[in-house]
Amino acid sequence: MAELDFVYNTGAAWTDLLGTVRYPYVEDPLERLDSPGRLAEWLAAVGLAPTVPPTDDDLLLARATREALRTLADGALGVPFRPDAPSAADAARTLGELGAGAPAFELTGNASLRPQSPSDTRAALARIVAAATTDLGHHPQDFGECSDPGCRKIYLDPSHVRKACCDTCSTRLRVRAYRERTKRA
Repeated sequence: MAELDFVYNTGAAWTDLLGTVRYPYVEDPLERLDSPGRLAEWLAAVGLAPTVPPTDDDLLLARATREALRTLADGALGVPFRPDAPSAADAARTLGELGAGAPAFELTGNASLRPQSPSDTRAALARIVAAATTDLGHHPQDFGECSDPGCRKIYLDPSHVRKACCDTCSTRLRVRAYRERTKRA
């Protein structure tokens, strides 16, 4: 089912993590991270496959991390918080508990760096949190938010064009407009 497919078009792993729930601001959002296996699939796709497979507890941690990151991003972008979102203090506590994690790279014999697999899901999430806090702490102006009230997907927008909506919603709106034009013609 296409609705359950992960979307990797937001420009950063942490914004892609936010996209693992479709339409988070509607009454009945679609959860794409619905099992430890799906979490493992997503982590592998963003290059953070842990050496130990995710567990049910890891799935709960990933979802809590995602919602804490959403609160952090909403605050950095000046977006009103959702009534059911974690408070900024709770979000900071959740993200702080992940710690720094293991080093992301290792030095090889010929003095080059190679990515090192995270030891577990917690270490993978710690890398995602580190990237998000760096991005939002230093470059919040490089991110945009979809204007569709249900979507509100956060995406990388380094050109600062400030598109009206994310790529997914933009495509949907263009297709809808095309169909309307062809109906009238």
